[in-house]
Amino acid sequence: MSSGAHDEAARVFLRFRRIFGRGSRRAPAAPFQGNSDIEPVGSALSVVEREMGWEQPLGRAQITVDWARIAGPDIAAHTTAYLLEETVVVRCSSTAWAANLRRMQNRLLSRVHEELPRVRVTAMHFVGPDAPSWGHGFRSVPGRGPRDTYG
Repeated sequence: MSSGAHDEAARVFLRFRRIFGRGSRRAPAAPFQGNSDIEPVGSALSVVEREMGWEQPLGRAQITVDWARIAGPDIAAHTTAYLLEETVVVRCSSTAWAANLRRMQNRLLSRVHEELPRVRVTAMHFVGPDAPSWGHGFRSVPGRGPRDTYG
């Protein structure tokens, strides 16, 4: 392990120890003794998420995970969504789907805000499938070449 990675691991370990172990705001109770309450893992993870500043990145990933619930099963069957900064980019299976979803942009954007209120989303961008590239393969030539019969 390199020195930089070792230093980063040490900082993360010390932060976790400060949050969850010795030196935390509350003294950890011994397990199964007296009035010790068992905390769910989810509450511990939410503390880690908040302390490490992972709320926005995890929220961005949540859009991809919950896209079928946000957009509905019919739309999700023809699209894939991901978040870049504050823009949801939706790749559609056809240009027709992209054109129709552009008309529904406000409705979909409000659904994202309803389902994931803590994630900042300001815009949606719909793109169709990538066009095929004819410039690859063993028979391709650089430049316009002998195929140029239009000029």
